[in-house]
Amino acid sequence: MTTATPISDAQGRWQHAEALAAADRLDEAAEAYRSLGDDAALAVPAQLRLSQLATRRGQLRDAVAAALAAFERRRPEPALMASLARVLRPLGELRAMFACAHDLSVLRGRNPGAMLELGTLLSVAGFHADAVEMLGRAGSAGAGGPKLLLPLARSLQALGRDEEARDIYGACIKAAPSLAAAWLGVAELGDPDAATEAAMTQLLRQVAASGGADDSATARLHYALFRLLDRGTDTDAAWAALERGMALERAALADHDPTAETALLDHLAGLRAGERDTAAGGSPAGAP
Repeated sequence: MTTATPISDAQGRWQHAEALAAADRLDEAAEAYRSLGDDAALAVPAQLRLSQLATRRGQLRDAVAAALAAFERRRPEPALMASLARVLRPLGELRAMFACAHDLSVLRGRNPGAMLELGTLLSVAGFHADAVEMLGRAGSAGAGGPKLLLPLARSLQALGRDEEARDIYGACIKAAPSLAAAWLGVAELGDPDAATEAAMTQLLRQVAASGGADDSATARLHYALFRLLDRGTDTDAAWAALERGMALERAALADHDPTAETALLDHLAGLRAGERDTAAGGSPAGAP
């Protein structure tokens, strides 16, 4: 007769927790992740998973608390720093995210994947000078392609280094001709040389006609084309590009349910009102 063997090893408990989370058995998954709190290798990843579970439930305070607990127990490993920063940034914990990106294990290491992710997060968070430096390190370590070039161009543009940004956007388009985000950057910057801009406009006409990855991407290609054409003299073509982009955007949003969105916003407003009432009831007289 055989009996079920309890999961005793940490790696087995981690895999069990992952399976529970994938099956949306969130309470059981959370308990399984908590059981890894004393494991040197898995305690921090488990805290990050707890933060993600709390986010899925809409429990943002718990999500922040778990993410910061993971940050406090961090180890000097570039891949772990990238994982931490990936969770901290959308929670608004930018100081901790910034510290992860500047950890000595990252700066002295040569992990191109970690540096690429951290550089991209720095760019998204608005730390553009630091992003350019980190993405440069990632490139020197072997990273490349649009995933490197696009955030680098965006940060260079934000820093006012327009000529460099144009060159990088151009390299990005060369590597991925239908990448709408790169074309939007090109359209926003423009080019002081009229012949170069005219050539880019003609190329974008062809790309937009072929389409992007989906309706939303193709819409953004047409928006970029509108901006380029609008600076020129072909206003009729500019407005046609804009109308086409808007039509594609509407198609991409066809499944949007405004009634459900309104109900969600009303629900959230009610929660905020309830919090204010509770706070007012428990405060000393005269307190705001």
